[in-house]
This record gives sequence, structure tokens and C-alpha cells, in this order.
Amino acid sequence: MKFEQIPNIDKAWDSVSIETLSPSTFSWIHNGCAYQVLLNRLLNAHPSCQLPPHKNTTIGTIVHKIYELTTKGQLCSFAEMRDKWEEMIKIEEDKLAIKYPTLKSINLNDYDKRNKAIKYALWITKNRKPKVEESSNVSVLSEKYLDCKEIGLKGVADKLVIANGEISIIDYKSGQVFDKDGNIKKEYITQLHLYAAMCEHLQLGKISRLALIDINGEEIFVEYDQELKRELCNNVSATIEHLNDIILRRAFEEVVKVDSSICSKCDCRHICQYRLENEEDYYHTIVGTVVEQPSTNMYVVTDDSSINRYISGLDQYSIDNASGYFKKRLVFINVVKSSPNSEDSAYKVCDSSIIFEQL
Repeated sequence: MKFEQIPNIDKAWDSVSIETLSPSTFSWIHNGCAYQVLLNRLLNAHPSCQLPPHKNTTIGTIVHKIYELTTKGQLCSFAEMRDKWEEMIKIEEDKLAIKYPTLKSINLNDYDKRNKAIKYALWITKNRKPKVEESSNVSVLSEKYLDCKEIGLKGVADKLVIANGEISIIDYKSGQVFDKDGNIKKEYITQLHLYAAMCEHLQLGKISRLALIDINGEEIFVEYDQELKRELCNNVSATIEHLNDIILRRAFEEVVKVDSSICSKCDCRHICQYRLENEEDYYHTIVGTVVEQPSTNMYVVTDDSSINRYISGLDQYSIDNASGYFKKRLVFINVVKSSPNSEDSAYKVCDSSIIFEQL
């Protein structure tokens, strides 16, 4: 086994430009870390260097697929939905096992979310209109790809219901819909309004309803605000222009959001120069140059602060020419403290660890 190589990102920015954004990406730029969006665009050209998606992201995609197949009448019973769920989980777990050979424990399933999703899918089946009636009066589009590059937007709408020239836009959410104050999360309101802008741009009809459906099947309506929609559309163009200027000037410090609670879960933490580690976290990301190999079980790496980190447990991998990584820069993702109460620099790989070589 060889460690996958990560490119030198400083030399890769010339090939990165932003032409369009999805509604969810636009929301994250303004509510999360815009630098992460830029890093993800860079990694799109290097898919072998991408980290696995967060478990909740994969589960959310599977939930959407169950709803789509149910809406189309391809899943009609609990058994069919359960079997399809397990099939899709197995496919995703197999993909991870092939792409990330150092991952020893892969378990994506969430039976609580599965049962809640199937409960709502059964409701869809029960209330689904007959095909004749649906085809004559109502058009239901699931996972509808919307390409509006003229206004800087592209994305996939979870569900559009078009009837008599009017459109209902429905967005499924497998996480929390409300913030700590009990209000609908601002980013979800933003996303729905950008989908509305895309539907209007494509002249699919007049917007009649915006709604979120949570994992429990609860429908939460969002008031459609045309002024907000116009403001957001103008902001999309400005945001794209700003991000491209940031790339051109390499002024990433202007858009990075350094927050240990975000950094620890970021899917670009293995290439981020601004990443902030929280020593209290269970999993850690260590980046450094191999300066010593005391045994086949351990590397000593020096990080950018000139601190030596001791990474053990390597003998559980069949590494081709392990000594050949001397003076090479390695990225250890999801390593843990050798002792939970230890304050030293001793870490070990675990079932969730991933290792890259950084060029």
C-alpha cells in the first residue's frame, strides 16, 4: 500500500475559477468558511485526494433518494424501502473501503434516521395521486437539476411540484431545521429563495409555495419574499466576482473562518494552512515531515511549529517501502492520543485514520 499523494496546492490555484454556485454552497460561503469552498473546488480536479463525506451528508443523500423513488412509485412498501436503504448504505460503504484502504471500520448506517425517513416515505405512498390524475394536472419532479449559469447558479432541487403554472419547491432536511432561538435557519431560507430564483429564470412557473420537510416528515413553510430573492441574486454575482478576485490575489486570509469546531470536521482540513486544532478533540490531524522511523510501527514527524509528533500503530498497514517516506511530508487524519490523559506528543492511528503524502 502506498499513501495517496496530495498536490502542492500553492501551485494549483491557477486552474481554479468560480463560475457558478449551488444554493447550499452560497449559504455556506456566508455562514461558514468561504476558504473551504475554494479548497473544495481545487480538490474537484484531484478526486483521489478528497476526504470521505461526513456520515450525515451520505445519509442525507440516501434519504433524498428514498423519497425520490417513493414519489416515482418505484418503492411502495416498508420492505422495499428498507431493502433499498440497506443496498445504498452497502454501496457507499464499499466505495469507502476501496478508496480509503487505511479505514478499518466503516459504518454509515443510522437506523433512527432510516425509520423516520421510511415513515415519511410511506406517507408519500399513501397520499400519492393516481398516475392518470398526476399526469394530467400535476408534474412532480424529484432531484431536478437546474442549470442557470447565466445568473451564476446551478443545483439540484429535491422536489418541484408544478400545477396549473404554479410551483411548490420542497427541500428535504435530515438535520435540525430550527436554530437555537427556534427560528428557521437562515441558510435554509436562503437556499429556498435561490431555488425559486432558478425556477423563475427557467420560466418553470410562478412560485406558490416554499417548504422544508424534516426527518420526521414535518412540513415547515417558508414565506416567499421577492425582495429577498432579488437581493440574493445580486449577491450571488458579487460573491462569485469576490471569490475569483481572492484566488487571483491569493488573499485567502480575507475569507477564511478559523474555528476549531468547524476545522475539526472540515473535509479540507488535510490541505488547509489555517486549520485550528482543538487539543480536547478526540480525533486529531497531524501534518509534518518524517524525521525518524524508530521502528516499523512508528514515524516521528516534525510539524510546522518544529514540534516532534510520534505516530504509532503503522505496522497494522502493509506499507510499501515504509522507510522511503523519510523526509517526506505526511498528513495523518483522525489519529488519537496514545493516552487519553496524555499531554505529550504521542499519537496512534485508529480504525478511522487516513494518511496522505503531501507534495
